[in-house]
Amino acid sequence: MRKSSPPDPLDALLGERSGSFAGLAWRGYLSHALLFYRQNDLKGFPELLRLGRRLNVETSREPAVERYLALKTPPQVERALRRDPGDHVLWVLRGLLRHERYWGSLRLGLDSLADFERAAALSPGSVWPHLLAGMALEMRRRYVQASRRFEDAMALRPEWSWPYILRGVCRWYLAEFPDSIRDFKTAARLDPKSDLPLLFLARAKADVRDRSLVKDLDRALKLAPRSGFALSWRGRALFLLKKTPASLCDLKRSIALLPDYDRGWSWLGVSLVEQGRCREAVGLLKKARRLNPYYPTTLYPLAQALLKLGKIDEAGEALKAGAFIDRQGVWVEHRISMSHPNPACLRSLRDLDAYIDRRPREAWAWAWRGQTRLLLQDYRQALSDLDRALGLAPKDAWAWVWRGETERRLGLVEEAARDFKKALRLDGSLSWPRAGLGWCALELGDPKRAVRWLDASLKRQGYCAPALAWRGEALARLGRWLEAGRDLEEALELHPRDHWILERLWVALWRRGDRAGALAALKTYSAARGDESDLVWAWRGWAHGALGEESAAVAALAKALKLNADQPLALVETACWWARQGEAQRARFVHRQGPWNDRPLPRRLSLAQALSLSAEPQGGFTPEPLVAGKACAAAFKKGDLVRALALAQDGPLRRRDIRLYLLRGWLKLRTGDKAGAVEEASRALDQSLDPRNAGALWLRRQARG
Repeated sequence: MRKSSPPDPLDALLGERSGSFAGLAWRGYLSHALLFYRQNDLKGFPELLRLGRRLNVETSREPAVERYLALKTPPQVERALRRDPGDHVLWVLRGLLRHERYWGSLRLGLDSLADFERAAALSPGSVWPHLLAGMALEMRRRYVQASRRFEDAMALRPEWSWPYILRGVCRWYLAEFPDSIRDFKTAARLDPKSDLPLLFLARAKADVRDRSLVKDLDRALKLAPRSGFALSWRGRALFLLKKTPASLCDLKRSIALLPDYDRGWSWLGVSLVEQGRCREAVGLLKKARRLNPYYPTTLYPLAQALLKLGKIDEAGEALKAGAFIDRQGVWVEHRISMSHPNPACLRSLRDLDAYIDRRPREAWAWAWRGQTRLLLQDYRQALSDLDRALGLAPKDAWAWVWRGETERRLGLVEEAARDFKKALRLDGSLSWPRAGLGWCALELGDPKRAVRWLDASLKRQGYCAPALAWRGEALARLGRWLEAGRDLEEALELHPRDHWILERLWVALWRRGDRAGALAALKTYSAARGDESDLVWAWRGWAHGALGEESAAVAALAKALKLNADQPLALVETACWWARQGEAQRARFVHRQGPWNDRPLPRRLSLAQALSLSAEPQGGFTPEPLVAGKACAAAFKKGDLVRALALAQDGPLRRRDIRLYLLRGWLKLRTGDKAGAVEEASRALDQSLDPRNAGALWLRRQARG
């Protein structure tokens, strides 16, 4: 007979009906994680706290629990920990107390996460450390890691709905809407008496335009007829479905039931603006603003309504306030850096146009319109607006940031670097200009300087995915593969579908010796994309081939060529495979099929190089002079090797390209610089995915004599 585990005191302390500090804190943080309230004032959640009908825990007060109830301050918990450092409950309580302020809210910090991890190690069977660790990770945008912790909680308490709700929230943030919907449906099945899973189910369905969300909200309202949240959400949904009378009825009932819920007032105001009832809307939107001053989306429809009423100065004040909050808020750098405009936060170009027509000397308006166009990827018009803004207000640091970012997107590296430096001189606290300067240094072939800039950026904002990815790339170029892999893995946690990051991650894993991990990353990635990426299948073919898995390599390369008959890497690797079989003629035929007139690719090889990857070059090999430009190729063809070498060395190496190293090495060997040839061959070997690259080995051996 299986021995039952002793009851966990945290069940009583964190249970739904618990009045302990820990119970209140748990539900306060939960509300933050679920994004119902922005303010996160524990006293302001009476309705929210009633949403979760049950946690399926035993809340009876046992004598063992009583000693924890009085622990409500950090000093009290610290003294208890010194007496009993092996008590997992105390570590959980300390983690709840070690919160941090974050843009008008409380959130669990890194110190909290460390305490929850310690509690989980001390008591592996306790579900609460896993739940709280997952929430701490979620609050720091580590959605993939958070999902894993919620899955650990599911394994311990499969009957609970909360782990599924929380994982569903993470999947929603990752835009995995079908998976998110499945999690919320599971939670609703596990807890049929709670309206909370249904609310989230409706929210996720809204993102996929599933009109059945109204039925889910109807079910939620049958369970909780006085749920102001359900009424406000249903009201907004009905309005979008053109059912205006029913919509306005729901929205008015919601603000009567939840007078402190800013979204209810905001949505009612927006609905009236869209109906043309601007005078009524203004008061409602101002009320929403007073309830939540940290929600800029309320300010944009307010400005729109004021503009329609001819109140230009008031509209400008609302737009300017929204711009300031959006500029200083928690998402701005993430959004700028990833070209990820949030529809809920995008400013109306039409409203900005109307305001600028009346007030053409307002620099902030030009800057804000420029940033809006930047987010919409209208880079040329963005530059024009930002130039005008800086002409009016040359000391606006953020306008310099946005112009630098626009130039970066256009590939104007030196111009972007100048603007980022100007922004830093005006405001040294900004992190994104430092990240931008890191990117510029990377593009100019200076990975050491790139690392310094990116280190400085990440000290100020550690969860910026582009900065992490760029630092990973810079470290990879320096041969620091272990560190590069860590950075790229962390960046991928923030943006699991980013192709650029994944390409570099699997290379870093491969180079640091984790070849199984690299192959697993490729398989995961191809599965996430529906196995329809010809490039990923080509990568998989290369990886299987390098591991000696010939049949798997052939199958993967065949799949890549089936998806894209001109896939360059797949053609090269197929040619290499035929070369390894001794079929040189067939290898040449396959290699000739490649679209070699396209832009340069990291693995675009000459036929001689393709044949040399698996066998000792016979009589050496002929490098590709075109990689250094047409002038170099012309000098090479004429036999002027000194000039060809000078042209090949002119300018920084802007990308990892083994062919250029091999060309330089071959030219140095032929012009008598054997030491230089050895150096270039070593660089090629260091950067090559294949440490046995036969061309580089031949070059080095010839140079050493």
